Amino acid sequence: MDSTSFVPIGFDERHFTLGEANDIVREQFVFVRDVPTLRLRANQFEVPKYETDAYGEFTWGVAVQDVPASNFGFSSFILLRGPLTPEVHRETYSRLEHQGLDPSPRIADEHEPSLLYALIMLHEVAHICLGHGRTESATESERNEREADKWAWTELKRSWHLFPAVAGG
Repeated sequence: MDSTSFVPIGFDERHFTLGEANDIVREQFVFVRDVPTLRLRANQFEVPKYETDAYGEFTWGVAVQDVPASNFGFSSFILLRGPLTPEVHRETYSRLEHQGLDPSPRIADEHEPSLLYALIMLHEVAHICLGHGRTESATESERNEREADKWAWTELKRSWHLFPAVAGG
């Protein structure tokens, strides 16, 4: 699959470097423009339809695991949707704040898509690194989402130097 034919504005070499630091290489990123395509690509990786049917307006990234490597060359992939909207900036900031993670206001700034893409990507990487597979319950799923948010925010703070503030943003 040609995963890098569409790379959204705000996603660049810094993000691929962060992925590689966590054993996710460029070829494991798949970029899509809308939810229907996100569902389609996930289904191609054998994600069950009942899972992809749940993808909605605020699904900006998906970690796909346990993919038959013989079919695709890797056993995991990160699917990312773009371009980001002002709403996803605000929603993500609110979610992190609600969890007590003390997010930077820059996450809510729509002029800084690279920072939010780093967080979204690291959130999906967290699911892989933390071994989050398919969940059996809503409670387990919610716990996994909170763990992934915390892991991603911690990793992003460690890499903050890669994302200086945008002038005028």
